[in-house]
Amino acid sequence: METSGNKTSRNHKLTWFLGAPIVLIGGMFLLGNFGVVGSQSTIVDSYSDIGKASSLRTNVSEQCQISMIDLHGQEKWDVAMAEQAAIESAGGAAISHKLTEEELVQALADKVEAAAPIGSGIGIFFIFMALILTFARGIAPAVDPRPILIGLAGVALVFLLDIWLVSPLSTPGQTVLILTIPALMTAYGVKYAVGILAKNELLAVIFPPLMLIIAVLGSILAGITNPTPAAALGAGGAILLASYRKLRDQDKSGKLILQATFAIVIMILVGVNFDLRINRDTVPVEDWLAFFVAKGTYLFAMFGLLYGCWV
Repeated sequence: METSGNKTSRNHKLTWFLGAPIVLIGGMFLLGNFGVVGSQSTIVDSYSDIGKASSLRTNVSEQCQISMIDLHGQEKWDVAMAEQAAIESAGGAAISHKLTEEELVQALADKVEAAAPIGSGIGIFFIFMALILTFARGIAPAVDPRPILIGLAGVALVFLLDIWLVSPLSTPGQTVLILTIPALMTAYGVKYAVGILAKNELLAVIFPPLMLIIAVLGSILAGITNPTPAAALGAGGAILLASYRKLRDQDKSGKLILQATFAIVIMILVGVNFDLRINRDTVPVEDWLAFFVAKGTYLFAMFGLLYGCWV
């Protein structure tokens, strides 16, 4: 991969196209295995869990017992009997019951204590931003590296602030305020990196549709949405992509299409992280602000889609 005036050596390519992604992605999985990156959910059930039961029902008639042994085998039946004996010796199987206020407080405290220092959503998103920065550095070694380094510093600062200042009980608004400065640093570097990547003909052709596919399938696999709205996202993205390429072929500005694309991204991020149900009895100020941001980006995105259809 070479852009005009940016010849890369073999060692440079190995460092930024192979070494850096392995370190970032491998480090992400490693931190996940050690519990540093993971879920920060503090949702507590109102009822306790049902106690563990034996693998087979043992409180059955003799005729049913014979049938179960014929079906599952004597070994599995013996294992089930041993499990049932252990359960009874421990006081019997626990029955689900409604938690008291004290039990709810203790369950919440246990959730907070077991939560990972870095949320999985923040971890995945900013590792992806770091990959964009490293690929841009690999493609264009002769350009000014300072914006890319600022972006990487922003990613590192996001993780540090998430560990030190953001707790599982922090509201989305508090999290945004804490991470605003490092997020802006990352955005500054990513904007610079995207400009570098756009000059590479191979990436300019492959990257946009690849990102569209990842956005559609990733939103389904991550549990963010179901296939129907994901398909709508893919259709809208295809319209924006086709209209942008047509405008570029006609030597016209595709700035409005890019702005509509970023509006969709912002709308999704706000919708995922904030509670936008404004018909609740009590709605915090941060949720009202998030609602108006999501509404504004939605309207602008629809305008961009209609403009893309007209183009």
